[in-house]
Amino acid sequence: MEEQKKALFAKKNFQIMAAGVVLVVVGFILMAGGKADSPDIFSEEIFSRTKLTVAPITVLLGYMVMGFGILKKFD
Repeated sequence: MEEQKKALFAKKNFQIMAAGVVLVVVGFILMAGGKADSPDIFSEEIFSRTKLTVAPITVLLGYMVMGFGILKKFD
């Protein structure tokens, strides 16, 4: 008897993992910026709510979505 090799992940798993990657990339894009125009001038923009709270939560959520995509078993 010849056994068929079944794929480790279903198409849905890859879609969920891709969504997780997108969330991680968006989170890192949100963290970027805050550069001052001159090195002699301090920019308060680095302490914005987006960079300190929203972006890290988005990255963490993206990693959790990727983990779910890896661990979830679809038929």
